Amino acid sequence: MRHLPGDKPPRGALPLGRLLQLVTRRPYRTAALVVGAGLLFVLVYVRILGERVPWQIGQRAPRDIRAHAFTNYVDTEATERAKAEARAATSPVFKPRIAAAARATDDTITSVLELTRNVRLDETTPIARSARLRDALPAKLSEDTRRTLATISDPELAIVTDKARRLAAERMKQEIRDRGSELEKARRLIEGSAAAIKEPAPLVDAAVEIAQQTIQPNSEYDAEGTARAQDQAEAAVNPERKTIDRNELVIAAGDTVEQVHIDMLNALGLLTHGETNLASRLLASGATIVALFVVFGYYLHRFRPKYLERGRCDGLIVGSFVMAAFVARLGAKGAAFEATDLAAVAALAIVLTALLDTEVAMLASVFMAFFADMAAPESDPRLIIAAATAGVVAAFASGAGGSRTSMVARTAMVCGVTNAFLIAAVSTVFGLPVELRQLATAALFGLLAAPLAAGAILVLERPLRIVTEVRLLELSSANEPILKRLALEAPGTYASSIGVANLAEAAADAVGADALLVRVGAYYHDIGKLKRPYYFIENQQGAANPHHRLTPNLSARVIISHVKDGLELAEEIGLPTEVRDFIAQHHGTTLAEYVYDRALQEAGPGEDVLEAPFRYPGPKPRSRESGILMLADTVEAASRTLGNPNPDAIRTMVHNLVRHKIDDAQLDECTLTFADIHAIEDVFARTLYATFHQRIRYPAQVEEEHRPPLNHRNGPPD
Repeated sequence: MRHLPGDKPPRGALPLGRLLQLVTRRPYRTAALVVGAGLLFVLVYVRILGERVPWQIGQRAPRDIRAHAFTNYVDTEATERAKAEARAATSPVFKPRIAAAARATDDTITSVLELTRNVRLDETTPIARSARLRDALPAKLSEDTRRTLATISDPELAIVTDKARRLAAERMKQEIRDRGSELEKARRLIEGSAAAIKEPAPLVDAAVEIAQQTIQPNSEYDAEGTARAQDQAEAAVNPERKTIDRNELVIAAGDTVEQVHIDMLNALGLLTHGETNLASRLLASGATIVALFVVFGYYLHRFRPKYLERGRCDGLIVGSFVMAAFVARLGAKGAAFEATDLAAVAALAIVLTALLDTEVAMLASVFMAFFADMAAPESDPRLIIAAATAGVVAAFASGAGGSRTSMVARTAMVCGVTNAFLIAAVSTVFGLPVELRQLATAALFGLLAAPLAAGAILVLERPLRIVTEVRLLELSSANEPILKRLALEAPGTYASSIGVANLAEAAADAVGADALLVRVGAYYHDIGKLKRPYYFIENQQGAANPHHRLTPNLSARVIISHVKDGLELAEEIGLPTEVRDFIAQHHGTTLAEYVYDRALQEAGPGEDVLEAPFRYPGPKPRSRESGILMLADTVEAASRTLGNPNPDAIRTMVHNLVRHKIDDAQLDECTLTFADIHAIEDVFARTLYATFHQRIRYPAQVEEEHRPPLNHRNGPPD
């Protein structure tokens, strides 16, 4: 057995080089991308310009400015005031040095004691001693205290020194900051502590003054630490946010522009910050558009290469992006902007679901929400979430199958409820006001999205020649004009097509292929026989076979030409490409064996008969569905020659026919696997046996079988 495409590496993404070729070699695709990106950039450019104003603080407003959307802004002045208050309220930071300061105080008291003793030894009179102490002592003491130190005895001097140490040490255990009145407060506290000392007043007074003059601050001011604390307090201040309602007056004509107006204009995107900023915003917008196009293009390249290989599909996707942005821009000034945005994305998602597939439509919904937000000045980035979700839900609902009417009804109901819920949910989550009127409008616009999308699908599917499930259902109707012609002008071909459709649909179901597409392809695969119906045996109905008067070569040309005639007729009636592929591929490059055998029989001695004139032009089947149809067409035609259709005979016939197609390399270009082939053979055998099963013979049939032939008097024998 020859290899099948299922044994080859699976067909995945297009090579990157081929992807670039697909973009550049087709003028239509290049134009669609350039025009689409250009239109989106224009919409974004218009949004950026908007009602922007080059105003500065202090100038007069030449006109009224009203808010075009609900938003919030940071009140810079109020925020700065709050930050200043936070800095001012921050407590200063100090570095404690209690132990070191206590030691220094004790050392000073010791120095006072030693100097006093030395002076008492050197000087004999109290006046001289007092004078010497005034100049020698490290602490500034009063005249009374110096006189006391000069006149008291050594034991009394020891008492004064001891009490001074105790008073100072007690106070130095507590924090004494080097800022403010902390030191004076500590000295007053020493006086209070001395009241409990039971010593003569002159001694107590001397001890108190020595302690007061020797204590020092034991906590230093930390400028860096205080600055850090103030910075932290300032950073903890939340910006003062205020809201602007839609249509609220931002500034009236003639008013002086203040910082609060600048804040509001900035929040609304209406303030011009100079040409450099404008250029950078435009450059960033253009880069964003290109990046989004590249991301979506790579998705198609990686997961949906068939849409890149087809023309028009990429234009449809780009067009949906532009339409979402355009509708968002149109609805910018309306009171129902949010409802319009959600409905537009939902409607476009329904269109993409019908014309392409659900997964592509879901992803495209996210991109459409982004482009809509970029184009609409009153859009809020939070609205992207709602719009993207609305599109995803609409795509999912519309892709659930069913007739066009049921799809519209189901999707309209889902979109109406979903859009109202999304407006309420997003507004509540982000703390935005929401009114009942907004919810009602969102629900109404959601209901309208589905019928509008259905109308767009009707308008687009035929010009774009994109086959949809609904379109396939319409094509499968027996009321289609071309099928009516086939039933009337080529009834045998019509009956054969119905049989092929039954076989092919069952096989497609068994292997997970598109059963509806295969059935429709079977209905139309032989419409080319309408041009010369009586040249095909199923339509001759006992009449003379016209091929008996033709040479084998001419017979082959007539038979093979039904493929070309079918394609011409399909082009004339506007059949989708997917259906026309069945017409072109259902015979592949097979040999018209009957007329070829005739040619061999009629050839003279030594005359060579080439196969080429007797082979169909192809192409070979390139999809699973086309391969299934080829096998079903072959098996159905051969089944009419079975004399005894028992299960074994049917299975043998089916297997041999399928094997012949494989050996002839007719399935090499499609993606059927060996497992698919075995499943298809089994389905064909079971379906044919069910078709040719034995029926009960009624008495009239038995009597008819045993009735003697008519004599010449009653008519000619049958």
